[in-house]
Amino acid sequence: MEGEITKTLIESQYPLWKIILLFILIQLIIILCSEWIKKLIEKQAISGITNKIKDIETKFINQTEVLKSQLSLLTNVKSEIYSTERNAIINSNEKLYQWLSHIMRLPTLDDNDDIDRYIKKMDDLYQEEQSSEALLELFIDDKSIIDNIHKISGYIYNLHIKKQIILFKLKKQNSNPELSESSLKELEDNTRDKLSKLIDKYEEISPLVHELRLDFKNYIYSKCLNMKPEA
Repeated sequence: MEGEITKTLIESQYPLWKIILLFILIQLIIILCSEWIKKLIEKQAISGITNKIKDIETKFINQTEVLKSQLSLLTNVKSEIYSTERNAIINSNEKLYQWLSHIMRLPTLDDNDDIDRYIKKMDDLYQEEQSSEALLELFIDDKSIIDNIHKISGYIYNLHIKKQIILFKLKKQNSNPELSESSLKELEDNTRDKLSKLIDKYEEISPLVHELRLDFKNYIYSKCLNMKPEA
């Protein structure tokens, strides 16, 4: 095309310098147009790349936020599970102690009403302790701890039953109008002696209770140390 324009100009009657000047002008226009088109194409390409980068950054940020949310939820769930485990251990230890502590006490032996209250509370504490054991088994995966608390509660329940039998017999005798005051006094002393012998059994249980409490303590501490925050 340039050749045709040049040929036309040469064949025309214009002076040669005007033709050369016009030719240079046309070349400059072509060069400037080419550079403008090139920059426009580069600008559009850069804009497209920038938009793609922004899209990738946005997706990455969104995915990061979702991941953070999921990790936060997981951490909260783990923390709640640990808290429930700890509370189950504390509750079980407390109920075991309350039950055993009550059994170590004595009611007023010549007062059947007090004996009834004592037996009822002993039964209530036993039920609470059994419920705490059931809760403990749901959350604690340490077999030795579960076996130990079953073993200890079995020992205590044996004292529980023996003590109830002795107290029921005492109640029956207390209600017997034919017994003299001296006979009732003798019966009370004999009952007290039997109950005291049962209380002495605590010496056999005490080391097991102490060991169980150490197991509880170590379990809580080990779980606490393993509760690392998610990165």
